[in-house]
Amino acid sequence: MNTITSKELRFSLNEVVQGALRGEETQVTYRSKPAFRIVPIKAGNIPRAGSGEAMRQFVELVRNAQNITPTSEVDNAKSWKRLTAEHYATKYGIDLK
Repeated sequence: MNTITSKELRFSLNEVVQGALRGEETQVTYRSKPAFRIVPIKAGNIPRAGSGEAMRQFVELVRNAQNITPTSEVDNAKSWKRLTAEHYATKYGIDLK
């Protein structure tokens, strides 16, 4: 693993990126202390944009998101205006009859 300073990174970013593409890891220091690492992304983990695998993963994420049940206690049958009116009625002691 290579170690460079943040100042060196600023002036040699292209070389660090090329190294990451070759599979090299780089540790960056800031004020003589390790700040972060630049590591290559494993090609097998991320599908190519626009590929069938990327679309399959996206559809799976959407389906999983749709299965999440809301934890809010808001009654979906009530309109936004009605909910707002009830809020202010409770807050200021107004009767909504």
